[in-house]
Amino acid sequence: MKNEIVPCTGWSRNLLLANDHMEKWIAYIIEDAIFLRSFDHVTGAISPDGGCNFETFTNGDMLEIESLSPLASLAPGESVSHTEIWHLACRTSGRERTHLACRTSGILPDAKPSPLRAALFALLAIFALAGCETVETDGPTRAAMNAAIPSEQPGDYFIGRRMYKQDYKMWGWVREPGKPWKTARLVMMNEQGKLAPDREAGKLGSDNNYEYRLLGRFSGERVYEPASDSFYPEFVLKGSEVLSAAPARIFSTKRQEEPAVRILVPPI
Repeated sequence: MKNEIVPCTGWSRNLLLANDHMEKWIAYIIEDAIFLRSFDHVTGAISPDGGCNFETFTNGDMLEIESLSPLASLAPGESVSHTEIWHLACRTSGRERTHLACRTSGILPDAKPSPLRAALFALLAIFALAGCETVETDGPTRAAMNAAIPSEQPGDYFIGRRMYKQDYKMWGWVREPGKPWKTARLVMMNEQGKLAPDREAGKLGSDNNYEYRLLGRFSGERVYEPASDSFYPEFVLKGSEVLSAAPARIFSTKRQEEPAVRILVPPI
């Protein structure tokens, strides 16, 4: 492979690719971001894994890219280093235009032409064009939803959006009435006093992406979720009412609504 973009979707088995990569950069594109890593290629060096300085691994849930340093023999007190420079480019889309916001650690410090500069800008061009081709068809629905939130009746209740994930145990996102979805918290549901609707019906995940009016409270405790290796606020459920079985999207990507997709990005 040379200067190619290789799609890695729909793959469910373990796959490892490795080679002696001479281009001095590798990049990963996901959703609205490009992650590019540049590193030196040492001609004639002895590299690990049969002479490879680059490896990528995927199993359907994740994709890993890494560079490898040449092998070296060290005497006591000696050291060796391997340097990578990371670049991150993010695309944010508005109604009328798409622009790129770049946050880097010196994204190409000199103005001289270079293979890395050419590769980066080629990737950014493809990235921007892909964004221009995307049409957000649910924009008006989301705008109407957001416009209605400030007029929600205040009270002792919460608004919840179920987010069922096959590999995670959190319930979904919960916010206070009148506050935007970006203030919502991803919660672990305490069902000791009242079962969540899908569990009560014996159909776990059947209400994925439903919007609820929730009765209950935040306990102030945080509960460990093993698959994500993180702690989340505990919500003690007392009751629930379905507000919509097909509400407007609150996430930046529709793929986050899919139970098998491991995306936990907060609502926007």
